[in-house]
Amino acid sequence: MKENQVPNNAADAAAPAGAPIHSEPAAACPRRVRLLVVDDSYLVRQRWGELFQSVASVDVVGSAGDGPQGLALFRALQPDAVVLDLHLPGLNGLDLLGLIKQERPDCMVMVCTAYTGNEFHQQCLERGADFFFDKFQAFEEVAVVLRRMADPDQPGPAGRARPALPPHPDLSLLRLQDEALTAAANAIIIAHRDGTIAWANPAFARLSGYAMAEILHQNPRFLKSGRHDAAFYARMWRTILAGEVWRGEVVNRRKDGTLYTEEMSITPVCDAGGAVRHFIAVKQDVTGRQQAERDLRRLNRALRILSEGNRALVRADDEATLLRDICRIIVETGGYPLAWVGYAENDAARRVRPAAHAGPGDGFLDVLDVTWADQEHGRGPTGTAIRTGRPCVVDDFATFPHFPRLRAEAARRGYAAAVGLPLVARGQTLGALTVYADAPGAFAAEEERLLMELAADLAFGVAGLRERLGSPLKTAP
Repeated sequence: MKENQVPNNAADAAAPAGAPIHSEPAAACPRRVRLLVVDDSYLVRQRWGELFQSVASVDVVGSAGDGPQGLALFRALQPDAVVLDLHLPGLNGLDLLGLIKQERPDCMVMVCTAYTGNEFHQQCLERGADFFFDKFQAFEEVAVVLRRMADPDQPGPAGRARPALPPHPDLSLLRLQDEALTAAANAIIIAHRDGTIAWANPAFARLSGYAMAEILHQNPRFLKSGRHDAAFYARMWRTILAGEVWRGEVVNRRKDGTLYTEEMSITPVCDAGGAVRHFIAVKQDVTGRQQAERDLRRLNRALRILSEGNRALVRADDEATLLRDICRIIVETGGYPLAWVGYAENDAARRVRPAAHAGPGDGFLDVLDVTWADQEHGRGPTGTAIRTGRPCVVDDFATFPHFPRLRAEAARRGYAAAVGLPLVARGQTLGALTVYADAPGAFAAEEERLLMELAADLAFGVAGLRERLGSPLKTAP
């Protein structure tokens, strides 16, 4: 590298990349040079930090991946020299260069960029840069400048032999790797040993709903959903701190409060001595896939219930046995915790009389005093289905605004959702078949349709048995 005088005209300004812009050295610096690295590529920052730290008398005091963070670190750390990229988010490198030179004219600023055209060289000159280097060829040149800052008597490249430098890093490959990670469809984060996020790709920002400024330098615990206990995270940390890869599923919470499930692998990154330094986590959102799998399982379950229910209808000789068999099939074949049939009474209170049930129940039906009137005890799934003649789904009792006693009793027994299915025969509503589930959102549309088909078959069977016995249909008006 040959030092040139400051150009006196525009033609002279069009110097080749690597030419120093100022011939006069910066103000005297301490024996150890404090260096700040500012580059938008995490991989480049890490690699340069390692290499520059290996240069005698150089301390890499910090690194930043965007302009605002670079300015903040410059002001806080007061470095002697800055290695600066031009392409920076938030505050571009040229503006950051101008601010640095405005506040600290004595600070050595070496612009290392892939933009090596004459126009960029001229713009850096105007902002006060000390050196302008091609990023992919810059390491040795920057190392020479740093050594001479530490020891002004140290000769330049044309002088006596100098200490051997580490191999020149292939920054073009690092840039390619960084771009590949950034473009990856899967969410990826790189974290320090203590868990603090050092880098994240845009896919992670999209997955979590947080802006990049809200993600970097945070611990991922801000994503916790509360679905996993302390032992779960303790096992995870034991695994990765031991240098082993952890794989599993984690339920996290987005910024908007919604939950999502991710398949995640966490791979430790170790130094030459085997000590864990960083972690790379790769995440894939599997919420949609899991929901589709659950829906398919529920659909198959509903089909089995419908098939066995139809066989029970064919074999039925009396109404009470038929009702019990249908409830039993729903619980045993379908895996639901409770199913019951209630008939609508035409008394003044419009009560719903339990006729059959399956599942432990634990006095559940006795304490509810369900009606089909348009009042509190009639606004649950059973009363609403009878009163309206349409299915009534409660997706989550935790947020169910009506019938507080039903909400409390369901929570006490672990019932999270329910569907009330009207029993309609000959245009008359006999009552309702009500099914309870132990998970919110348990009744998808197709499952609800099949269960409604079962309820319609049951009502038809009851009507047929009553006709055979000459009994009238009791209906809700």
